[in-house]
Order: sequence, then structure tokens, then C-alpha cells
Amino acid sequence: MCNCELRDLDGQVEGIVLAAGRSLRMGESKMLLPFDGKRTMVEVVARCVRPLVCRLIVVVGYRGDEVTSTLAGCSVEIVRNPDLDRGMTSSVQCGIAAMNAESAALICLGDQPFLPASVFALVLSAARRSGKGIVIPTFNGRRGHPLYLAPEYRSKVLKLANDQTLNTVTRGYIDDTLEVTVDEDSVLRDIDTPADYHRERRLITEGS
Repeated sequence: MCNCELRDLDGQVEGIVLAAGRSLRMGESKMLLPFDGKRTMVEVVARCVRPLVCRLIVVVGYRGDEVTSTLAGCSVEIVRNPDLDRGMTSSVQCGIAAMNAESAALICLGDQPFLPASVFALVLSAARRSGKGIVIPTFNGRRGHPLYLAPEYRSKVLKLANDQTLNTVTRGYIDDTLEVTVDEDSVLRDIDTPADYHRERRLITEGS
């Protein structure tokens, strides 16, 4: 039974946090960088999403043991991506494969620790109200994250070839897709470089 507030969604929703990448542009593991006090970036995301879903899977890869350690006490399940150099799609597939086949997925980026819980809840609420199988937040017409996928898209994601991205699925079913407009660009941003990191830390400090 779900322990989240959005119980009237058909079936249950499991979250997937993508945290496996090598952080090449950062020069160090961005998932392990402090973001909110002593909490690491990935921990901030995990603790934000966890109350909204029935189960939270974190996909790790690069420095996976250290990322796992920083999530101790977060009530998450760890899945390792043995083929992380294939890119984000491989991590999504690892997370989807670990889910209950009857669950919907809320796919989240581990490098968006600045996203408020309201954005995740908005996507879930839109899925509940609309009945659409794919729900994506947008800002000024551009798609961002997190992404909601209904259970029927599980097999389609798992069948993606090495040269295909998740866009093959998310742009392939227009009639079953809802784009939800949000009033801030945070759904488009992530943290890839030291400049991105310092910008987001500054914005959090200025907003507190």
C-alpha cells in the first residue's frame, strides 16, 4: 500500500533517481557534493521525493559505494548500473527493470537538488487528473524533469537500443502525453559544471 498522499492514482508510483554518471564536466562526483548543509546533492533529492512515492530506487554507478553510503537512512533501494558509460538511458532501464511491473515511474535527476517538492507533486497530480500515461513539466515550451511514465511504457523503455534515448518513448505517443506548464525554469536546469554548482548554491542562499 502506498504511503503517499496521491493514493487515488491508478496503481502505485515508484520513484527513480538517476545518480550513476561519471560527472566528467564537474571533475568530481557531483552526487557527493554538499548542497544543503551537510547533505549531499543526491541525498537532498532522495529525501524530497521519498514521501511522494511508494518506493524509491536510486541508480548508482560511478563511486557507487560512496553514493550509497550518503543515502543511509533515506529509505531507498540501491540499483547499480554496470554499463553506465552507455549514458542516461541505461540508468533509466536499470531503474525501470527493478520496479514492480504494475507500478508507474517518476523519473528524477540526482543533480536537481533545488527542485521543490511541489514540482514533483504537480507532475503526479497532473497524471492523476488527466489519466495520461506520459506527463512532463515544461517551461517556455521546453521539456524538463521529473518525468511520469505509466506502467504500459515499461516494456518500451526496456527495449530501447543502445543508440536510442528516452525521447524515443516520450515523443512517440503524443495522444497519451501531457505537458504541464510550470512558472520557473528549475525544471530545465541541472548541475553539470562547477559554475552550475556555485550558481545553484548561491540561489539557494539568496532565497533562504
